[in-house]
Amino acid sequence: MSGWDFFEKLRKKDKSIKVAFLTVLDVSGEKKKKLTEHGVSDYIIKPFTSDELIEKVRKILG
Repeated sequence: MSGWDFFEKLRKKDKSIKVAFLTVLDVSGEKKKKLTEHGVSDYIIKPFTSDELIEKVRKILG
């Protein structure tokens, strides 16, 4: 199952769960828009530092 397939299954069960995607690919403006429209809270591009990961998690959790 792909990450996107898992995300869709998760969304069907509970839309309130906050999700961040991890990727090695650059995320284009169009793709960012699609992710946001589908409820993705944020995305993290690999490689990343522990500080960057902590910052993203804090942003997502508010």
